[in-house]
Amino acid sequence: MSAAPVINLTTNAERYQASQTEWDRVAFSQEFKNLMATKKMFTITAFVFFIVYYFALPILVGYAPHFMASKVFGVVNLDYFFAVSQFLWRGRLHGFM
Repeated sequence: MSAAPVINLTTNAERYQASQTEWDRVAFSQEFKNLMATKKMFTITAFVFFIVYYFALPILVGYAPHFMASKVFGVVNLDYFFAVSQFLWRGRLHGFM
């Protein structure tokens, strides 16, 4: 009967260890600063879009009910189309679709 193989888990952990000096070098590099600036712009833009998109439905239903009642196709009006689009967008954003 042969013994079970021994798996050394510390090898992978040690491979990904970095010293504070290496992290500082990455954090102060221009490429990392550009990446963080791009991330910040995307996050702010996505946040503003989501807030406007999310609050547009109740605001339009309250202040423009005749516009939201206009038919898109068949019995589906703009209000239902907009509400379903929010569920689809949220599902896509969270990776459910």
